[in-house]
Amino acid sequence: MLNPVLIKEINVQMRDRILFNLALIYVFVISCVVFIMFWFASTANNPLNIKFGRNTFIVFFYTVTAIICTISSGLGARIFLTERQEGHFDLLRITLLKARQILLGKVLAIITYIIILISLSLPLMIIIMPISGISFIDIARCYLILFISAITFSIIGLMCSSFFKNVRNSMVLTYIISGILAIGTVIIPLMLDKIFKIEIPQMTLRVVNLMSPFIVIFRNLIEQELLFLLPEWLIMIFSYLIILLMTSSIALIKIRRLLR
Repeated sequence: MLNPVLIKEINVQMRDRILFNLALIYVFVISCVVFIMFWFASTANNPLNIKFGRNTFIVFFYTVTAIICTISSGLGARIFLTERQEGHFDLLRITLLKARQILLGKVLAIITYIIILISLSLPLMIIIMPISGISFIDIARCYLILFISAITFSIIGLMCSSFFKNVRNSMVLTYIISGILAIGTVIIPLMLDKIFKIEIPQMTLRVVNLMSPFIVIFRNLIEQELLFLLPEWLIMIFSYLIILLMTSSIALIKIRRLLR
């Protein structure tokens, strides 16, 4: 039997103009990025070689990752607050659904939207792939990193939405936590080193940087080094799965209290 919360959320998403407009803007932005890269190459008379293709793919994938992670974080940050604002929580209390079923339905709805956004980027990826020299396996790893990151950030948002009654507060906290993971793990060590002159051990720096999907994607495409006898992208995925498990557990506990 299908999860009724999942069916309801998907129906809401299909009718939500905001999500539809976000998808259109997302496609427009990544299309413009690819067009601008090719336009600069043609005006500068640069050959469409492997170096150009690889650089284009990195910029393209950075843009896709930034947009999808931003959207998924915001989607998770407001998903339970809409239930409160529309008075649906009282209806959930009288159903026979358990807290984990409600949480699973919400999460699967977000995952469905993330998959749609990822799918929309595939045509442009197929255009860039032949001139990038990047293997299908490396591209699959990049999409896996993006997928796990987007789900983790959305669950962080979902956890925050279960604690707040205000959408603004939930989104602010969500974007702060997500920003620290995605960007702060790169900028903060640089600030400590360059500004405060605090030396960070190389191994510690590498481990901290692995929390950023942007760094892991770049290393997956360029360096592909091992850390603790495991690929760096695999360590990053394991770390994010642990964060995902912790945040979803906290959200589940909070949902159970709200349904009492």
